[in-house]
Amino acid sequence: MKRTIAVVAAIAFCAVGPANADYSATGKGTWPKSWPKELEPLRKQSSTFEGPLHAHQHYAIPFSKTAGV
Repeated sequence: MKRTIAVVAAIAFCAVGPANADYSATGKGTWPKSWPKELEPLRKQSSTFEGPLHAHQHYAIPFSKTAGV
């Protein structure tokens, strides 16, 4: 009985709180135009992640081959 009450209380606690995303994602690279021109062809296949603070941006740039291999 105590376990049931604990589970119901945990579900109720989680259901009441608001859900906020820490990151937002963009389906293309939004890095500055001042970056090297060699990265420009990769802009469409890249992703930009912003968060958890607005000023922090992270760029995911996939490569098909490893350099030097």
